[in-house]
Amino acid sequence: MSDKPQQKQHVLGVPTDNIAGLSVDEIYNNKTAVTMLFHYYKQVNDENVGLKNDRNTLQTYVAAYENKKSDSATASFLFLASNVVIAFAVNFITGGHDSIGWVTLIPGVVMSGVGFYLQFFKDRIK
Repeated sequence: MSDKPQQKQHVLGVPTDNIAGLSVDEIYNNKTAVTMLFHYYKQVNDENVGLKNDRNTLQTYVAAYENKKSDSATASFLFLASNVVIAFAVNFITGGHDSIGWVTLIPGVVMSGVGFYLQFFKDRIK
């Protein structure tokens, strides 16, 4: 923890943590108190707008992360499946079944290409 004492924020000489405790009698016909209250309201409102903007920015980052996470999982599955299909294709080709091997190889290469696109290029091309 920090050894610094907490500094209280003041608005027109009154600590802001005491503003909510002001009674109507203290505010009524007290130009300084009304001015202070409006000033404090503006500060709180401005801070609220800033926090809403920050929240929206962070929600955008979370949505983009979730999208990238989903694309990465799909790409991983496609890479795994393409490796299995390509392995069968190579086995067919080297075993003397060239036509079956080449027909099997094409979907494996396509799956690998789609996985590569999802992993590395999808978010960059717009």
